[in-house]
Amino acid sequence: MKIINLNETVFRPGEFIVGADQTGSHACYLLYGILKPGETRALSPGHGHEEIFCCLEGEVIAKADSDENPVKKGQCFHMKGEDSLSISNECPNPVVYVLAGGHSDSSHHGERAHHSGHGHSD
Repeated sequence: MKIINLNETVFRPGEFIVGADQTGSHACYLLYGILKPGETRALSPGHGHEEIFCCLEGEVIAKADSDENPVKKGQCFHMKGEDSLSISNECPNPVVYVLAGGHSDSSHHGERAHHSGHGHSD
């Protein structure tokens, strides 16, 4: 078992990733995020990927087109492919969340699906 220190895996400000660079596997990744009060962040798995967002602490407002939903501690939602939405922290305290993701059924590295970020260096 390999212990990974999230503070050494910064993906972008407020987000830390465990992916292929840390595990050697392209099958899945985990993103740990902290959203400051008043902050908004865009989310989209990208072609050939799926993600589950889970709120661990606090509450976000998830907005997709005209749809707007609160997501509270212990709640989650699923996104696939080119789905895109934003999450906003309208509360006075930071929000802590995880995104767990992986490849969709027919997507594999080495085929046509390609994305950047998410702990992949290819």
